Amino acid sequence: MDSTRNNSIVFNNSFLKYVYIFPSQSSFFSGQFAILASSYNIQSDDFMKMSSSQSFQGKMRCEHGLVHCSQCLHSMNSIENGFIPAPEPGSRIPCSEKAHSVEPVFDRLLPTAENMGFHQGLSPEYRNKLITDLSAPQDGRKMESYMLACGYCGLDYIDTGNRSHSHPSHAGEDDQRYFLASVRPYEYARSGDKFKCSAEFIFSHYDSVVNVAFECLSKFDSVSNPQWNPDNAEIAAMVQFMHYVEDVVIPYRKRIVEEYVYTNSEYFAGQAWRFNLLVHSTIDREVYDFLLEAHRLQYSSSRKAFVKRNALGMVTKQYLVTDERRYQTVSFIKMNERLASLGIRV
Repeated sequence: MDSTRNNSIVFNNSFLKYVYIFPSQSSFFSGQFAILASSYNIQSDDFMKMSSSQSFQGKMRCEHGLVHCSQCLHSMNSIENGFIPAPEPGSRIPCSEKAHSVEPVFDRLLPTAENMGFHQGLSPEYRNKLITDLSAPQDGRKMESYMLACGYCGLDYIDTGNRSHSHPSHAGEDDQRYFLASVRPYEYARSGDKFKCSAEFIFSHYDSVVNVAFECLSKFDSVSNPQWNPDNAEIAAMVQFMHYVEDVVIPYRKRIVEEYVYTNSEYFAGQAWRFNLLVHSTIDREVYDFLLEAHRLQYSSSRKAFVKRNALGMVTKQYLVTDERRYQTVSFIKMNERLASLGIRV
C-alpha cells in the first residue's frame, strides 16, 4: 500500500477492511465529528475518547462471523444507547425465568415441514395458513433418517437440518431442539395393594449416563378389566419419567451447555439448554388419547368420570375412572404443565 497517501486502515477480528480517506475527505469527516460533538456540547477529541471507551473489547462474533448463532451458542446483544454488556454471568442482560415458559403440548409432536425449515422462505401470511399442517416434507427421507444420536452428550435427537449436527446445540432450522426418549416397561407385578411397573427411561439407544430404570407403583384397583392396573402403572411410569427429566436431565443438559455458551443475554443462555422432548410410550392407544384430552375435561364426582360438556352444559362424552386412575391422570397433567412452565415441551 502507498504509505504516502493519507489512508485509514480498520481491523475487525480476522477480517481486514480498509477505507481510503483522502485529504479532501478527511476535512469533511472532521467537520462531521465537530458538528456531532457540538450537538452534545463536547469536543471532538472527547467524542473519540468516549466512543472508544464505550466500545466492547471482547469476542463479538462466532467462528461463522455472526453476532447471533444458535449453532455456536453465541449471542452478543446491545441495550440502551448501543451499550454492549459483558458476557460474564452477573453482567448479562437480565431475564425472568417466566420468559421461558411455554404452553404445554397435550398432543403428538412430530417432525413437520414447519419445524424442519421448509416454510422459512414463505410469506408470513402463507406460513400462518400452514401452521396447523402437521405433514412432514416430501423430501424423500424416511422418518428414521431424521433420528440421530450424539455420542458426546448421550442424547438422541431429531435432525431438522445440517446445523443440528453441532454439539451441544443440536438446534434445527427453527432454532428449536427436539430430543427423543422412550419409556419402556419390561415387568409388571402385584405386591399386596400395589401394582408395580418396572420401566426403562431411554434417552439414547447407545450407552448414556442418563439412561435409567425405575420401579413405578400404583394402587391396585379391583376391576374386571385385566389391562386396567398395568395401564395405571404405565401412567405412573410416565409421571415418574417427567420427574426424572426435571430432577436429572435438565441439570445435566444445563451443565453441558454452560461450558459452551457465550452470551451477554440471560434469555439466550436460558434458551440454549432448553428443548422439546418427544416421548415414545407403549401405553394403550385409547388410554393415551384420554390422557391427551383429560386437561380439557371436567371431573364429575357423581358419575365417577371425566366428562366433556357442550355449550349447553350437557355431557357429550365421559371416561369412567377409579380414584387411582383419577390421581394418576391429574399427576400426568400437572407434571406436563410443570415442565412447560420450565420451558420444556413434552
